[in-house]
Amino acid sequence: MSVIREEAEVIRGLFDEGGAEKGYHVRYRTALDLVDAEGVSFSPDLVDPSLRGMAKQCYKNAGSFALFDDPARFVYVEGFAVLAGIPLSIAHAWVYDLKEDRALEVTWETPGAEYLGIPLDTEWFRAWILLRNCWGVLDSPAILRNDADPEKYFHKKFRTAKQ
Repeated sequence: MSVIREEAEVIRGLFDEGGAEKGYHVRYRTALDLVDAEGVSFSPDLVDPSLRGMAKQCYKNAGSFALFDDPARFVYVEGFAVLAGIPLSIAHAWVYDLKEDRALEVTWETPGAEYLGIPLDTEWFRAWILLRNCWGVLDSPAILRNDADPEKYFHKKFRTAKQ
């Protein structure tokens, strides 16, 4: 079992033991729960070092690729990754290159050992960023609610892959 999926299971167990109030109207209790249920596995290659963004700015780095570098080519992916040798998931973002049909690590100097994330529709992502004026999506209660529709935010290339 993957590190990311094991952590999601542990957290779900904590909620099931009384950690969540009754009537809590969410489809997913945490971003990790959402990514475990809806996420796609990736094995990113490193982007050319001259294109890599600043350390600890993964949401901005990946978002800039997807929104400014070439929106028709790059898909913003947000989820969780695991560094080699450290069995703990980290909230992270990377991109998927539609032209080359591969994921790219745009922040870390070494690719992680595991990636599980939600590829976001570019126009939906653009509207989200403009509305909220901050990078990062999955930690918002709005994306976890019962009425949040993955069909609206999930990138079309990956929607068919999930079915």
